[in-house]
This record gives sequence, C-alpha cells and structure tokens, in this order.
Amino acid sequence: MKEQGREWPRLVLAFVWWKRRMRAYVADPGSVKTRMATIYLSSTYEDLKDYRRVVYEALHKAGHQVIAMEDYVAADQRPVEKCLKDVEESDIYVGLFAFRYGYIPPANHNNPNGLSVTELEFRHAERLKKPCLTFVVNDTTAWSRMFDDAYTADDKGARIKALRQHLMTEKLTSQFSDPYQLSALVLVAVTRYLTENKQPATVRVEGSGSIAAGTQNIAIRSRPQSLEMVEPVVSISRILISYRREGSADVTGRIYDRLVQQFGREAVFKDVDSIPLGVDFRTYLDEQVSKCDVFLAVIGRDWMKAEGRKGTLISG
Repeated sequence: MKEQGREWPRLVLAFVWWKRRMRAYVADPGSVKTRMATIYLSSTYEDLKDYRRVVYEALHKAGHQVIAMEDYVAADQRPVEKCLKDVEESDIYVGLFAFRYGYIPPANHNNPNGLSVTELEFRHAERLKKPCLTFVVNDTTAWSRMFDDAYTADDKGARIKALRQHLMTEKLTSQFSDPYQLSALVLVAVTRYLTENKQPATVRVEGSGSIAAGTQNIAIRSRPQSLEMVEPVVSISRILISYRREGSADVTGRIYDRLVQQFGREAVFKDVDSIPLGVDFRTYLDEQVSKCDVFLAVIGRDWMKAEGRKGTLISG
C-alpha cells in the first residue's frame, strides 16, 4: 500500500493534465498538438492477459500505434526474428513483468544464451538504445501460483527473480498491482518521455471526430523528482478537492502539495485551508463547487461508513 500511496499524487496530476487538454480540445480541436509513437508492448501472455488488454486499449485511445503479440498473423519468419524486428521498428519499448520467465526458444532460433522471448525483446531494445519503459508486478500483489515460476518451473523461479531484480535495481522500474493502475502509469511515463524528447515528430490533430489529446503510457526509466506536463492552450482556474479527514487526510495532503507545486496555491481549493473566516461555509462550498473546473473526490476505504454524532450516515 505504501508504494501505491506514493503513486497517487502523480496519477492525480496526470488526470488534471488530461482534463486541461480536453478543455483545450473542446475550445479549439485544431489547436491541440500531440506526439504519436509506435510502441512495442512486451510481456508474457497468459498471466498478464488482462493487464495487456487494458494497456493496449489505453495506448490506442491515446492515438499511439501499438505492436503486440495479439496482432501477429501467420508468417514465414520465426517468432524470435519477428519479435526482434518489431522491436527495431518501434519508437518506445514497454515491458510488463510478473512472476513467469516465459517461453525459451531453441538455441538455433537466434537464441544461443537460452533467454526467454520476453528477455530477448528487452535486451534487444537495450542494445538498440531504445527508450525502455518497464513495469513489474509488486511483490505484495496476490498472484495465482499457476502463473508463478517459484511453484511451477524447474528453476523454482530463479531466472524471473534475477530479471526482476535487474529491472528494479538497474532501471528503477515502476511497480503496479492492478490493470488500471498500470495503464495510468504507462500513459504518464510515455507522456513524460515524449514531452522531454523531440522524437517522434509532433503532429497536428485536425478537428475530426476522434480525440487524440492524451499521450499517456507505462513505466519510467528513473523515478522523476517532479512530474512535468505539457502546458495546454486553455488553463484551469480552479481545482476543488473533496475528502474525509478520517482515513484519507494523509494521501490528500500529498496530492494537495503536488497540485499546488504544479498549478499554484490559488488554483487549488481544499476545505478549511481555503475558506475565509466569518463566512457561511455551506454556502461558500456550494459556490466553489459550481465554479471549479475539476472536482477531485478522494474516497477512502471507510468513506461510506462515516457517521455523525447520532450514528447517522454523513451525506456531505
């Protein structure tokens, strides 16, 4: 839970940035610029099938071209050769790693070192100096033994453990525990990479029916000290944070600090910190809710259980 808590401020900033981009698009669809990328999505399959689907869909909706095993058709090329060729043709490598090492092709299939297809793809992307955005399942995540080499493989999980260790120590990879958290992390990482680098080329989104306003993606090569987003055409005037102090004050405080750092204190409204003395706080809150551009609700585990002094459920 501590790892997930550290990610929340970054994910909230990503949401607010996306909201700003959408407002800019609605105001002037032709004014929104975004960078498109060809992304190679690598992982073992059966154990991460649901995770791949959510990430794949998120990347497509963001306007990226995704190369993944789901798209492969029958071809004369050996699987290893096709996989490595696709890695070469991509702009960004995205790797998802759980607790399975994966299929190991025979040595005569361009695999003299006996590596799995998943590790071959990663090592090839490294050799080509591709941006490698990697994510690993958190050790504390509940996981089926059926998909855990520690229980099913002859090596008792030694190879996948070594690969995970390499990624988490040498690459400082991001960790995830559910599909939608993963897709958000991927989108943030890709957005950050494309923002900080000039490739691929920037393209102008014409005012068509589709919205390609959010280039968001997976893992981060090194954990950023601050999240820098591309400034949209239209700025936000007010972000209102709603939360219950019991159970979510700590994470809300971190979110508030990051939003203030990014957008300025005057743009963020947070309960008593933002209510002037001597005013009717109910009326004032109603006014602020009606004026805000983004309403951010932080819902803790016991949010629905909150009770007043007489034991009645609190509705505000």
